[in-house]
Amino acid sequence: MSGERGHAIGDRIDMSNGRFGRRVVLLAAVAFLVGGAAAGAAWYFQDSPGIPGDPADLDQVAFGSRVYARICANCHGVELDGQLGWEKPLKDGTRLAPAHSAAGETWQHSDAKLFEVVKVGGETLQPDGKVSRMPGFGDKLTDDEIWAVIAFIKSTWPTNVQEVQQGASEDEPVAN
Repeated sequence: MSGERGHAIGDRIDMSNGRFGRRVVLLAAVAFLVGGAAAGAAWYFQDSPGIPGDPADLDQVAFGSRVYARICANCHGVELDGQLGWEKPLKDGTRLAPAHSAAGETWQHSDAKLFEVVKVGGETLQPDGKVSRMPGFGDKLTDDEIWAVIAFIKSTWPTNVQEVQQGASEDEPVAN
């Protein structure tokens, strides 16, 4: 028994047929592929939100800020202040692009309604007989991009405004 002590591990495993070496190479290759796939998925989904429209998710807010600057700021303003005169209806009953800041009315709507408006257009928020100029962006933005924009907008509101809007969202939850 004492003669077996001190031998290298390779001395106790029969490696003459090459099966051991091939297994190690195969396991290493599988580990590499799985690791690479995981890293690739993490990179691909790095801008995807966790909780939709979460103003506390800094990655989602940063992503939403970039999307907002690229898509929304032309109408709603870089500072989210809307088009000048947005508060008053035009002669045709429509309104200019509203402010998304706390001075606007966006915070009065649930997350579900905000998502719907961005995706399909502003008609969904209008009372009967009113017309909205807000086009839908469902063909230009992914759902993740829309949620990120909502998160960004909400992140600019004071805490008390966020809480009121959260209440509206709890009353009208997002459909899964």
